[in-house]
Amino acid sequence: MFKGSFPKAGSFAQADEGVTAIAFALAVLPVMLMVGAAIDYSRVVGQRAVLQSTADAVVLTLAERMQPTSTGASLSALAANSLRAFSSHAGS
Repeated sequence: MFKGSFPKAGSFAQADEGVTAIAFALAVLPVMLMVGAAIDYSRVVGQRAVLQSTADAVVLTLAERMQPTSTGASLSALAANSLRAFSSHAGS
């Protein structure tokens, strides 16, 4: 039916000169997404380590300075002050 209408259609289907460019174009987006995800993940892991070390330092400070007569309010204030101090050191 369309055999005479598109004489070059057969040669177009056989051509493979642009296959590499098309494959590269299709592969770039997933690769870039994976690279971005890896960067985001590494930043999250690094931030988590900083937060964990800050929390550990605050708990150790509380354990070191806790007295038998310490109240919950005094420990909360000490924890807040220690957290502020360690957070400012962790950010620099």
